[in-house]
Amino acid sequence: DPTSYKFDRREANELYYIQDFFLGTPPQELHQILIDTGSSDLIVFQSDFNHEKSTSFINITNEFTGLYGSIDLFEMAETKDIVASPSNGLILQNKTFGLADVGVLSEKFDAENGILGSVILESNLSDQFIIISLIC
Repeated sequence: DPTSYKFDRREANELYYIQDFFLGTPPQELHQILIDTGSSDLIVFQSDFNHEKSTSFINITNEFTGLYGSIDLFEMAETKDIVASPSNGLILQNKTFGLADVGVLSEKFDAENGILGSVILESNLSDQFIIISLIC
């Protein structure tokens, strides 16, 4: 069953919601992760997370192609690590996520450092589900 976590609503450009998360051991802070209500995947940009500094990082070595919105296809590596939220106690052990080396993708998202899907869908990466409730 999904677990529900509440987040304070933070808007970016009045177009979408963002949150900060920690990833790895020791925790690396990821600022402004885009909350995607149409996806169930977590995608993190390689430029913002140094997997070599995380002792809990697991490289599954399964590479696949991602597509997000109108942005061109991009390559990701399937990986696992600890994901945590500084604001509400969310801790996901061995959360599967896509580690994307996509400078072009991160430029299109301005300051955002990744994408967190918040719905249950068929997915390459979905082994743990979270439902996000934004507090207005």
